[in-house]
Amino acid sequence: MSLSDLNLESRVRYCFTCREHHIVNVNDYKTIQSLNFFEKEHRGHRTQVIDYKELKIILATQQSSKKW
Repeated sequence: MSLSDLNLESRVRYCFTCREHHIVNVNDYKTIQSLNFFEKEHRGHRTQVIDYKELKIILATQQSSKKW
């Protein structure tokens, strides 16, 4: 699922260590299993559930910090 598919009220779990995210409010089995795999893969990392709006800000600051 891409960021453009998410509505503004969506919540995502974001891993600050790996800089990866996964949608949280899901209703189908495959996405729930994928979220469980994401949580297992990032266990021990600094993760947090955040709003989609916050994710857009985080990704924008990461992109601006990569420019030189």
